Amino acid sequence: MLKKISMALLSSLILTLSAHAELSSTEIFETLQTFDGEWDFIEGKQRGSCSKGKNATSAIRFKMIGKATAVQENLMPGSSYQMVTMYHVEDLNEKDVIGTHYCVKKNQPAYRADLENSTDEKLIFKCDKTRTKLCTSEEPYGGSYVDSIVYEIMDDGDTLTVHYMGRGQKLNEPGYTRCKFNR
Repeated sequence: MLKKISMALLSSLILTLSAHAELSSTEIFETLQTFDGEWDFIEGKQRGSCSKGKNATSAIRFKMIGKATAVQENLMPGSSYQMVTMYHVEDLNEKDVIGTHYCVKKNQPAYRADLENSTDEKLIFKCDKTRTKLCTSEEPYGGSYVDSIVYEIMDDGDTLTVHYMGRGQKLNEPGYTRCKFNR
């Protein structure tokens, strides 16, 4: 009996540890690649800049470029709020996934994947202090840039919620831009 309980506890511990295992940069990039294609807004679920993209040719478009070495995210193409974020695996060491967001606010914050906190259902990118001064800037655009981007993947990959958060904003609190999309 004691042996069965010990095995059950050991199995539970292994499952718990594997559930919190860090994603690799390759796994994060491969997940970004699955977003390939055009997505539509989910009616009434937009907040912030996404609610202004009514004239966009599509809500969001992901495209693999450079023989699938980079992923281009094109948010609200064809509208006056069009923005682009480019992602790629950094160098040959494949240590990190990095990105640059070309914002309608006329700034270009740089991001690095949060490998420790990202999961299969939630990819997290945070401002990369080693690649941009915007992360710590007190300049006029420093307070109005996107500090982190969170992609929440739902419904077997057919629904995507993207959170664009400024400095100090937290997930699911009011005040940041949230966009919801369906394939």
